[in-house]
Amino acid sequence: MPLISQIRGRTVANKRGSVLGTVADVLFHPSEPEVIGLAVQPPATLYVIERAQRFIPLTEVTLDEDGTGFVYSGSRLPSFENGTKAIGHDWETTVIWRGMPVRSADGDAVGAVKDARVRIADGSVRTLEVSTGAVGDLALGTLTIQREQIVGFDGESVVLTVGYRDAEKSGGLARSTAGGVAAASVRGQQVAKQAYDAGMKAAIKVGRSFKHGTGRRMLDKLRELTDDSDEE
Repeated sequence: MPLISQIRGRTVANKRGSVLGTVADVLFHPSEPEVIGLAVQPPATLYVIERAQRFIPLTEVTLDEDGTGFVYSGSRLPSFENGTKAIGHDWETTVIWRGMPVRSADGDAVGAVKDARVRIADGSVRTLEVSTGAVGDLALGTLTIQREQIVGFDGESVVLTVGYRDAEKSGGLARSTAGGVAAASVRGQQVAKQAYDAGMKAAIKVGRSFKHGTGRRMLDKLRELTDDSDEE
């Protein structure tokens, strides 16, 4: 079961072995803790002209024999419209979890998504790695969230059943310091809040770009560029 950071950049080929592109992003369900599709970047035309991304459902890809790339069931990448239809959601309603703020169901800040381990067969998130920022991770450790502790995405944050204090922590210099457990917990909650706020600011910035037109114009341009001769 790969991490989403390991999925990005992997090659996508068809069953004949022809390379169709590389994974640009991993697309999550609008609310559920599961991956539903991949954004694929096709090779540049004549190795120079960059082409628009395509979107394929995770249900139509499998790992190749080496486990280093993906095999897509179609012979060619789908058009923008066909790809989003196959995924079952408009691509702008899907979510890219990396960097998203993470909170408990009670509203307490936990941090921001650093990575997630996904089962390719069904797209389910098996574990979630939550960061409290570079300094916090080094001093206090990252948080490992289990499948049963992940509620999903509420439109703003990834929501958990647990808060910072109850999450499983790994690594961290402060945790090994004698008598420093209580102080580390307090400090951990502080840096978790900072990481959460940073993730929220980034998410809001992206959301506003779509709401106020910049992102919408980018989306319209993207759709214009999807009329390529190799579409299905």
